Amino acid sequence: MKNTIEGVVFYLIIFQTIQMYECLHCYACNGKDECGISFSSNSSTIERVESKGDDFLDVCTISVNSEGITTRGLILSPMCRSSANQFCCKEDWCNSLPAPPLPALTSRTCRIDRCLGTNNKCDGISNIATLSSATESCTGTSVESEQPVMMTYKKKCTPGQYVATQDGSSTLAQYFCCNSPECNQQRVPSKVAIQCYTCDSRVTGLTGCSTLNLSSPHVYESGSSDSTEACATVIGFKGIDSFTNVTYPAFFIRTFIQHCNNQSLGNISYGGATFQGRINCCWKNHCNIENLYVTISLSVATEGLPSKIIGNDLPVFIVYQFRRKISQYMYRPLLSDAPLPSTEPAE
Repeated sequence: MKNTIEGVVFYLIIFQTIQMYECLHCYACNGKDECGISFSSNSSTIERVESKGDDFLDVCTISVNSEGITTRGLILSPMCRSSANQFCCKEDWCNSLPAPPLPALTSRTCRIDRCLGTNNKCDGISNIATLSSATESCTGTSVESEQPVMMTYKKKCTPGQYVATQDGSSTLAQYFCCNSPECNQQRVPSKVAIQCYTCDSRVTGLTGCSTLNLSSPHVYESGSSDSTEACATVIGFKGIDSFTNVTYPAFFIRTFIQHCNNQSLGNISYGGATFQGRINCCWKNHCNIENLYVTISLSVATEGLPSKIIGNDLPVFIVYQFRRKISQYMYRPLLSDAPLPSTEPAE
């Protein structure tokens, strides 16, 4: 019975390993509206492309040039730089967004490399990928006490073990996850240090993320091997991207942050982006479950002073302590005399 169970586990791990190298499928087109903000996968002008064989470095992409021409297709991940004009992802048909999500996360990077053969010789090229989604983690695998033999990134990352195949032989390898720039180029213990929920409404919308819904296909239970990381909730208000002057909607992110610090309501930074919002950190498994409400207090604006713009572009002149509620699509101000919900991070 024991041998049977071990055999089942072995083949399940093998299956998981094989899944890493399936062909990647992406949409491909080039043009303005039909390939850009009016994109529809059902359009007859949209092509479908796939990676050829090993898709280790391949990603789907959306790129917009200075003339407003959008290009969708398949490129190598080191060629992609997450920005206001470029978005990349590693799931089938994931480049179907109308445009790259804003504000862009520009500083979340991972090493991409493989070390093959009996001497674990690496490719020798410093491949650095910029991650476009807060749900992605850097990953690495190592054999026994050696340095990483494979470095990449993925969604829903969970540390553990899998079977690595080299030169026709199989070896049990350790799989780790981490979430700071290029953290996977050094070996990290494969144990789970903390587990958090991850989602990114910039990419998949507020539904299921702003009000946590574990049955949503866009909400993940992920793990990190780095004991210096915390679970975090990042809330951003509607704003204007400084690079493109495009207005973006309110957004909600659940993720990991290394050396996380609470940032109260105001001008904050995360992942290379700066915006109006706040960050709450917590240090227990699955603690980033905060929902719906952002509490702010304002003073009465006297005549002649600039008004505060909130929610649906509503200027506030008579200002009470009020509650800002996240609906499915945007923040809506709700004036209330009732006590406001606490926004303290979970402990």
